[in-house]
Amino acid sequence: MMNLSPVYLEKLAENKQLGLQEGLQQGIQQGLQLGRQEGRQLGRQEGRQEGRQEGLEIGQKNMIESILRNRFGEIDEDLSSIIPQLLNLSAMEVTPLLLNLSRTDLINRFREN
Repeated sequence: MMNLSPVYLEKLAENKQLGLQEGLQQGIQQGLQLGRQEGRQLGRQEGRQEGRQEGLEIGQKNMIESILRNRFGEIDEDLSSIIPQLLNLSAMEVTPLLLNLSRTDLINRFREN
């Protein structure tokens, strides 16, 4: 076997340490970049999901208000006060109530709850 000089072994150790540091630095940078990309992608997905949910809620509110206006004319304070409770119901539950109950019955039903 060859006998390696102490200077050579020292330089080899230094180069190995530098290589490890550079590799670690590159790994950290790549990890941060991937983390940012994944974060942006996750943010976009959550934003789209929240947008869809908000759109559905606005659509349901518009539908409820439209039916109330068509059946009872202008939406006054009494009708306006029950809209949040109507929004908690599914479309399958709320539609028959809006189409079949009288104005008084509708208001009374949701004032009691």
